[in-house]
Amino acid sequence: MSASAKVTTGYIRRGLSPDAGMTYFLPRLVGQAKAAEWILTGRDIYPEEAERTGLVNRMFPDAEFYDQVMKFAGELASGPPIAMTLSKRLLVASQDADLTTILKQEYAFIKQCFGTKDVQEGVQAFVEKREPVFRGE
Repeated sequence: MSASAKVTTGYIRRGLSPDAGMTYFLPRLVGQAKAAEWILTGRDIYPEEAERTGLVNRMFPDAEFYDQVMKFAGELASGPPIAMTLSKRLLVASQDADLTTILKQEYAFIKQCFGTKDVQEGVQAFVEKREPVFRGE
């Protein structure tokens, strides 16, 4: 989030209830109490609070925003595609699954990862003290 941005849950200020999954996602991101406060007051949320509460990952000065976002996107894009995909699936599933189910999924997914060339590349890069180049293989 850029330092000059603000977001709002302002539906209530127009006599409306939230939509677009706000009452589903917001409590999961910031907790039930903070989500209720924001939704019921409709007040603006500024970057410092958004970052502190976990609504956003990071806040950057406006002048650095584009470069910092592109740097972060580059970090994500250079990751191992298969492991990234499986990790995202686990994160989504963890919202509704019990620990035993998630542990079983983690085990299955890490076994799947060990069968990829990306793991070989990751280990080789570690041994050679260099950054890995993942190809999604």
